[in-house]
Amino acid sequence: MYFVENESWGSVIYNLFLQLEKENKSHTSLEVHSPGHAMALGIKIKNDKENKFVINFYDPNQTATHKRVFFCTNNICDIINLTAYDFLSEQCLKCYGLKEDTLSLFVDKTKSNDNNNVFIKKLPDNILQGVVINFAMGAGLREIIKKVYNDTRFTDLTKSQMKILCESKNVNNVPGLL
Repeated sequence: MYFVENESWGSVIYNLFLQLEKENKSHTSLEVHSPGHAMALGIKIKNDKENKFVINFYDPNQTATHKRVFFCTNNICDIINLTAYDFLSEQCLKCYGLKEDTLSLFVDKTKSNDNNNVFIKKLPDNILQGVVINFAMGAGLREIIKKVYNDTRFTDLTKSQMKILCESKNVNNVPGLL
């Protein structure tokens, strides 16, 4: 699992390609969860004369216009520059809660999601965000909740900040505990 800021989608995708090459695999798929929506991302290495790196992005609300992007070995570093804005329109970003909370959760569907075996590969710099807690509560990620608890000086928070953190509401105003 990866907690990914809007500006870091490309960096995570690039690292996934490197991981595929290292493990001698050709493809993987991920669920992409925003605070208000779920999408899918497929990445594939096509071993032909150009060694194409293929990114397929699927938004179930935009079924006729899924995105497919190709990169070759000579421009693979360009993947790093991709952001959520390259995959989603301004309207979709707002509707899916990615304008207010600029964080998504990428879940590798080829790995076990058993809560005892979940491996968090990337956390945001600031884990003290309602959206992080909401994702953690929704996915049963106890280690994230423990980390927030252990790393936070709650006495430094105002009552309002503490209330927002404890509610951990998503973009639809639904608390993380529901």
